[in-house]
Amino acid sequence: MNSTQKKKCPSTTNAKGKRKTSTLRSVAQNSEKIKAVIQYPGQPASKVVQVNNTKSAICQLIGCKCFTTVKLPSGYIAIYDKDGYRLEKRLSVRIGTKSLPGAVLIVSGSDKHFKGLLTADIQNIREYLLRNFIYIG
Repeated sequence: MNSTQKKKCPSTTNAKGKRKTSTLRSVAQNSEKIKAVIQYPGQPASKVVQVNNTKSAICQLIGCKCFTTVKLPSGYIAIYDKDGYRLEKRLSVRIGTKSLPGAVLIVSGSDKHFKGLLTADIQNIREYLLRNFIYIG
């Protein structure tokens, strides 16, 4: 959520003697925490986490520089490392015929606006991950 505050700067006069005022805008970024489910490669149990709803926090959590999304059949969003295939990260979750590399974070919402999960959603996602988990020993 962005909040814009106007701050009045002290008045000054210009060369013509006219009074001028300026306004300074400051944008305070207040990121909200969302509940999500994360699946790490090689671990059969997924974890429920709270993460700030920012790109940098999500990238740090899944261990990447840039992520991409894919829609799950149930309408949720899976977030994973965009360069995971190129970097040959271990596969963790299978979605249809596609296997996703590295840690996979699952949230609700749309491709650009992520939302937190409800308790019922978390249970459904954890069951889905148990059925579609990839274990490579």
